[in-house]
Amino acid sequence: MSTSATLIFRGRLGSDLQIRTTKTGEPVANFNLAIDQGYGEHKTTAWVRVSVFGKQAEACHQHLSKGDMVCVHSERFQVAVWSAQDNSPQGQLEVTARRVEFIITKREQAADNGAD
Repeated sequence: MSTSATLIFRGRLGSDLQIRTTKTGEPVANFNLAIDQGYGEHKTTAWVRVSVFGKQAEACHQHLSKGDMVCVHSERFQVAVWSAQDNSPQGQLEVTARRVEFIITKREQAADNGAD
């Protein structure tokens, strides 16, 4: 019997997307997703590195920018681990998105404001 996981994250893009093309010509977009947890003085932000491929990568690159809110659905993940300069262990969750839903985009808001 095999096991599986489905991860769903909702957060904001911490920077503009980076897009590149694989050796086989497939587009891939990467971005950091900021996920707020808690509230008030207990509020923290967790960061997840997201990769998305194909037509979705192109759509994300065309429509998303820093600060936009998205929902990422993923079934593939790994934790990247390294040592900082002070030898303290560091890590970051990296996911490959199966689907990226656009929740709030600046470009969408600008289009809405221009229509008034």
